[in-house]
Amino acid sequence: MYSRAATSRVHLLARSLRPSMSFSTSSAAAQAASAPAASSSSTLEVLQRKNLGGRIFTFNRPAVYNALNLDMIRTMTPQLQAWESSDMCNVVILKSDHPKAFCAGGDVKTLVDHIKRGNPEQATQFMKEEYALNHLIATTPKPYVALIDGITMGGGVGVSVHAPFRVATEKTMFAMPETAIGLFPDVGGTFFLPRLDGELGTYLALTGARLTGSDVVATRIATHYVPSERLPALTERLCELEVSDWGVVNAAIEEFAEPAGPASIDAHRAVIDKCFKHDSIDAILKALEQDGSDFAKKTLKTLQGMSPLSLHLTLRQVRKGKDLDIASAFRFEWGLVNNIMRHPDFVEGVTAKLVNKPATEPQWASKTMSSADMDALVEPASTLAPLPLLRASTYDAYPHRFLALPSEADIRSVVRGEEPAVGDYAFESREAVELWFAEHWPLRGLVADGIADLNAMRRNVTADAQPLQNFEMQVGAGKIGVREHVRAVVDRCCTVDEANGVKWTYNP
Repeated sequence: MYSRAATSRVHLLARSLRPSMSFSTSSAAAQAASAPAASSSSTLEVLQRKNLGGRIFTFNRPAVYNALNLDMIRTMTPQLQAWESSDMCNVVILKSDHPKAFCAGGDVKTLVDHIKRGNPEQATQFMKEEYALNHLIATTPKPYVALIDGITMGGGVGVSVHAPFRVATEKTMFAMPETAIGLFPDVGGTFFLPRLDGELGTYLALTGARLTGSDVVATRIATHYVPSERLPALTERLCELEVSDWGVVNAAIEEFAEPAGPASIDAHRAVIDKCFKHDSIDAILKALEQDGSDFAKKTLKTLQGMSPLSLHLTLRQVRKGKDLDIASAFRFEWGLVNNIMRHPDFVEGVTAKLVNKPATEPQWASKTMSSADMDALVEPASTLAPLPLLRASTYDAYPHRFLALPSEADIRSVVRGEEPAVGDYAFESREAVELWFAEHWPLRGLVADGIADLNAMRRNVTADAQPLQNFEMQVGAGKIGVREHVRAVVDRCCTVDEANGVKWTYNP
């Protein structure tokens, strides 16, 4: 039985489909099966395809799990700009046909080769153009859908995590493992990591921990969870849409989505938030040692194997990123990467972990560095030219964050009655909180703020772009998985009793 919200989504989506197209999932799946498959033998490393109103990028470097190189960036950047200005393009889709990987990261081995040959400028040129593409994706007014089906690390995160629509599957394996190779979690990690719940961003940045598909949905790194076998049909459905509208695209994805299931990371949140809240690596290591749990011991051992310089600079990065807008975050990373890539730890880490067969343990040169010497690398060199971004758009919070599940802060504000839409209502049960979010998420204030930022981005691409209005009515309530997500957060962070109802008590 469809809820009212689900029925509204169906009607909205039906009005946006091409009349000649069937609305059934089986029909879309049949069309996908009959469509020509992208050839893995093609010499093109990023395939491009037009299908009705859809424009599709497909990564095609299967031998290296779609590791991102400069040629791929130089293919995607001008093409994305062209699709942005085309009235024929309604949605941009980024995907991979690799059975295991979306994009396993940047091609850091090639960067190290440049440095070893005495050409560090060629290595930093890659970073310059990669960050410009990441920022372009982060500020595109076109609906951009990243299907992160498989291994998604490093450079693969940069081309997906800033998109308004990030679709995870049961195959998703997400990580930012840069501290293990003497680098730091860049590609916009300065912006997105500090905006995760609690100290999750600090934990992921320092440890390079891997998350599953259910984890990335619960942490809001992904906006939707769709089983991998449905992605071909979803791709075809998105291409059938006749309008370029976030609300319509969201409705289409929701029709294929399902709840992601329990997030394994939740079991460790108390330890993560308690131990990673400190502002020095020594304090974090001491807190983990004092905690003494199996998870803390494992995490402590992981950190002890990382580059000391990378850990120090990454913690500084995440703390600083809380106060940076997204353009400033990429500019900060540009200064930092020019410093850290010239330090011996980067070459040592990549060589030991990725070049040597079998891999060896890195011998970190930064073990003897003082904190003051490490801090000196946070600031860009005075001779470094600023990062040239491709447009002026920026923001302090993701305009599209309402497309994901509610954050812990959102849920806390509702439980405490701080959210204006709650009024004087007091929640007596966990089920009452779940029902409230099922009927009211996304919050109208978040949607209104998102519309304002989206309209600004549209004007930066097309000066006479018509502003979007009443977008919150198109998104609609009843997001797939919201009740299950709220239930998990309330169970972990609240107490419930007859006398006091639901009370937020989590304070690690």
